[in-house]
Amino acid sequence: MKPNSSVCLLGVPIAPLTRREAYARLARLAVYGHAARIVTPNPELLLAAKRDPEFHAILSSADLRLPDGVGVLLGARLLGARLPERVTGIDSSEWLLSFAAKQGLRVFLLGGRPTVAEAAADSLRAKLPDLILCGTHHGYFDKTQGSPENDALLSLLQTTKPDLLFVCFGSPAQERWISENANKIPSLRLCMGLGGVLDVWSGRLKRAPKLFQQIGLEWLWRTLREPKRLRRLPALPRFLLAVWKSERRI
Repeated sequence: MKPNSSVCLLGVPIAPLTRREAYARLARLAVYGHAARIVTPNPELLLAAKRDPEFHAILSSADLRLPDGVGVLLGARLLGARLPERVTGIDSSEWLLSFAAKQGLRVFLLGGRPTVAEAAADSLRAKLPDLILCGTHHGYFDKTQGSPENDALLSLLQTTKPDLLFVCFGSPAQERWISENANKIPSLRLCMGLGGVLDVWSGRLKRAPKLFQQIGLEWLWRTLREPKRLRRLPALPRFLLAVWKSERRI
């Protein structure tokens, strides 16, 4: 594998970047990008993309694909390749918020239940007083293209003129919405799907302790806190088996 060439997992190329390298690329996109789409695939998303050609195309055509999950790193090893480290969505977005505060970039938070985005914005303002949060909106609206609610949201985004847009609908809904709508927001430089991150920023959910984050077991912490997530655990062995089978076909 050539240096810095992508690692292809179930047909989706993943950037083999260190966290520092990823943040440098995010900085360039945040300043010079044009509706750049950032995705952070984990094993569940890659399995979903394997089943759904449209979703596969959405992930594969993103401007930057970062490995969010130890399972993605393990999948690369099965192929004899290497991804240097996890680059999670929440860590990347928090770095981007600090960068945006320093650069005077405008940020919009989209998603979550009513009042969650507003609570997240209040918390972020307390931590980053210089951060320009130009607007928030919940994720409970008709996201169908051409619907009155979706058009009203696009009008709000065009008026508030964000440079960075964080979309928190959960996957694959957030990636689909971004793919369909990001280019309709002229001011937008970078757009990123972040799942339940607004719940963490708002204080509704507590992130795993640093030790769990550092050893790649954040998923275990969340499962212990939210037992309903147990049904998602089989995704990792299914993903690794699918990667192994794909390697055997090469």
